[in-house]
Amino acid sequence: MDGRAVHSIPTEEHLEKLKKFIASNTTELTSVENYLDDSLTEVWDEFNDLVAIKHEAVEQCSTADLVATENKEIGKIITVFSVLADECLSLRDVAEKDFFGPLSCFGERFNDDPLPEGDEAEQIAGLIPLLEQLSLFAARCHEVVANCMSQLAGLYTDSGKASTYRQTFKGVHLPYFLTQLGDLLAVLVSLDEIIASNSELQAQWAEYKRILQSAALEPEVFSINPQRAAKLLMAVMRLEGDIFNGAMIRGCWMQEMSWLSDKGQPSEVRSNKVFIEEMSACVRERIADIASRVGDVTEHDHRVQLVGISALFVLLSQINRGRDLDSKAYKALLQLRAKAPLVALYGRAVWVMSDFLYQNLPNAAKPAKDNRLAYLQAHDEALAADVVNLNLQVSAWMVRMESSFSSKVQLGEALSTRGNLLIQGLLLARQVGNAG
Repeated sequence: MDGRAVHSIPTEEHLEKLKKFIASNTTELTSVENYLDDSLTEVWDEFNDLVAIKHEAVEQCSTADLVATENKEIGKIITVFSVLADECLSLRDVAEKDFFGPLSCFGERFNDDPLPEGDEAEQIAGLIPLLEQLSLFAARCHEVVANCMSQLAGLYTDSGKASTYRQTFKGVHLPYFLTQLGDLLAVLVSLDEIIASNSELQAQWAEYKRILQSAALEPEVFSINPQRAAKLLMAVMRLEGDIFNGAMIRGCWMQEMSWLSDKGQPSEVRSNKVFIEEMSACVRERIADIASRVGDVTEHDHRVQLVGISALFVLLSQINRGRDLDSKAYKALLQLRAKAPLVALYGRAVWVMSDFLYQNLPNAAKPAKDNRLAYLQAHDEALAADVVNLNLQVSAWMVRMESSFSSKVQLGEALSTRGNLLIQGLLLARQVGNAG
């Protein structure tokens, strides 16, 4: 009996392990079955659903294939501006995916204890490849902005006997194209503000630069090749000039912008008076449209568009420097400070209109003191009531979503009700974001 009891102990232990495995596996399989089973709603739960459908549209044809017109010249113009708009949109997606997060989160840690000696330089050294990519990205953005200005100057010109502008495009503006161009400028503004708002990045960059300067002066102390230390220091200083201290948006108007006239001779875009007049009218129209939407229930991403149109106004003013400022557009922008004196961009990065205009338009009259403190105080006081109100609206919207997204809904109702609910959800999400 004692021998059999001794031999049965491993068997019992193994049996207990099998029971635990079966119990845990049963629980896991049950949860998988619940996730894959039919539910009361067709809305996907992205956190729990094991299987999802990629619903992003994939373009299978080029822009040129989508443009069909009997007038070849008009077709070429539409194709050029469509491709440039797509390029602006693509660059914005790259910035949001590859640069916003890493730059904003750099230096974040679980506690406020000081880093061990040498860790700061090591972190910055690991960030340099990303900063190099950011420098190349900013240079590409500058090229696209210059190309946009050149193409607009080539479109809005009254020279030549058979002027396309005079025959077709006089008074015709391109709001979608200007919106995409403004969004690209807003991306550069956001990147500048993200870097400026990251105190850890600023401090560690200054320390890393100081170490490199010391290594270049005394290479034997750091056991480094003098030429290598000098090249590294020059590369770091070049990066600083490309991407720090607001250099990315400033580089848009610090470059040369030229266009080819009908005579085939390159000249500055600022020499094209028709282009300046048409662009000024376009900017004023965009400002008026944004002013009517900011703070309204139909507001979507118009605060970001405000950043973009402000940058576009500054760009146009810098191109036209030495001449009178467009006072109507400038006053219209300043009036918008009452609705949005500052705009949250990403993380800690905040854009302040008065500071941006004053820093980049030194010859303009200094904006009067804005009401940003009163604006923030009013929002703080109304935050609790706004949260309660938005919570009720979102809860009611969720109930309608659950009831409308059922399998028994007819096709016609699905197209109307579901579409309206999705749009309401986007607008509510934007209101929640602005309330925060």
